[in-house]
Amino acid sequence: MQNKDIAEKIKKDYDVVYSIEYLSAIWRKKIPKIIADKAKEQWIIWHYTIEEKGKWKRCSRCHEIKLAHPYFFTRNRTAKDGWYSMCKCCRNKKK
Repeated sequence: MQNKDIAEKIKKDYDVVYSIEYLSAIWRKKIPKIIADKAKEQWIIWHYTIEEKGKWKRCSRCHEIKLAHPYFFTRNRTAKDGWYSMCKCCRNKKK
């Protein structure tokens, strides 16, 4: 679909108006970054599961088990395991 058609469909379905320039910028900048971040996350999980055994940790807020890695948790020198109890995603939502 062209940006014009996408803008019309968004207007029709959600009653929200976006400019064609905005939609173009999203396709050029935001979506590739989202795809790259997801690929990086999947590679980190694969690497520390298959290639090199990593440690896993449960987030105290969302209760998901995630890799104890700087991509998912922030370092905390005062904690026993060296990581904050909440994952970065939950810490960002809290702010």
